Amino acid sequence: DAGSVMENVAALEVAEAVAKTPSPQLKAVAQEQAKVAQKAKEARRESRQRECLEQEEANAFRVAVYNLERVNLPEGMGKIVSDALLAEVRKLEGISAIGMDEIEEMIQHEVSRQTMGCEADDACLAEIAGALGVDEIITGRMSEEAAGRQLLIRRIDQARAEAINTVNQRL
Repeated sequence: DAGSVMENVAALEVAEAVAKTPSPQLKAVAQEQAKVAQKAKEARRESRQRECLEQEEANAFRVAVYNLERVNLPEGMGKIVSDALLAEVRKLEGISAIGMDEIEEMIQHEVSRQTMGCEADDACLAEIAGALGVDEIITGRMSEEAAGRQLLIRRIDQARAEAINTVNQRL
């Protein structure tokens, strides 16, 4: 850019003057110019990195990961598994995931359901996801049954308001 070109030209002119007529004053000016040029170089690099991160986030596939519903299980166990699920989704490249803690800071889940007049079905969850600006929702249920524990996880396409993938695993 023009700023970096002008900084480089100025630095070269100072370096040339120091080379032609070495003096302590010019040497001090050259050292100061080098510091300024280095700071400008670092600022440009940081700016480019920020722009890349912002662009990457803008292009990311956005997913909301809801806390797992618990049936006959303690709240702590549900929180641990929900947090682990969110952490695993966040590891996927190209995915920007938001969890219930962040969602609750933006909107109250119960208030939204009541305001929208819907139950916690796929269509209602899709409406909430639409308000959050996400592409998909991940919901699920953990249950303790006589035969053992069961884990159900669903991916819901926000635009179509339908489950696109379901995993049902007996643990």
